[in-house]
Formats: sequence, structure tokens, C-alpha cells
Amino acid sequence: MTRGSIRLGTPEEFDRFYLGRIKPAAWLGYVREVEGVIVATAGIYWDHDGRAWGFIDCRRKYMPDTKSVVRMTRCVMDAMRGCGQDVVFAKPDMRIPKAEYFLKWLGFKPMTDNSGVWAWQAH
Repeated sequence: MTRGSIRLGTPEEFDRFYLGRIKPAAWLGYVREVEGVIVATAGIYWDHDGRAWGFIDCRRKYMPDTKSVVRMTRCVMDAMRGCGQDVVFAKPDMRIPKAEYFLKWLGFKPMTDNSGVWAWQAH
């Protein structure tokens, strides 16, 4: 496995990674770069109602190891605590094995309305 770097991503990098398809109102995100290629993203975007949503996305060809995903996720969660964000929502991609387990491990809890949405309390 080639080691890569994890750092804050730029708007241009996210635009290239998502081929211009995703344009959230506001976001904060980290990227994992391997040999000059962005292979994974993790971050938060705020919807038009002001709710913060967490995301992780990886290129299948470059599926990062679990430690990299955890490091990226921790960077995002630390940033959320630092900026005073109280609640972050996420919806697990059920095509990914153990997606719900990962959310639970991070401290997310399923919402009581059975919507499939999970929430994380920063404090």
C-alpha cells in the first residue's frame, strides 16, 4: 500500500473528485492524496437548512485502509468540535460493509424516527 497524505482539500480538488456534480452551500473537507491523485474525501457540508452532514467517499480503485479512513474522520470531527458544531448527521451507505458499525464506533446514534439518519453529538 502506498502511503498518502491527509490534508484539507481545496474547492478545486473536491470539484475534480466529484466531477462537478456536488455543489453544497458550504463545506469543510479533507482529502487523501496518493502519488498526486485524490483517492478519498471526508468532510462536512451544511445544507440549506443549516444542518451539518458528514460524508466519506473513496475511489474503489484506491480503497484506503481502515486507519486512513479513521484518521480522516477524526480530523473532520475535531474540526467540528473546534468550530462549535453541536450535531452532525450521516446516512450510511448500506452497500459498504459495516457502515452502520463504523458510525456507531464513531459515536453516532440512529435517529428515533426510523429515517435511516444517524446523529453525532459533539459535546
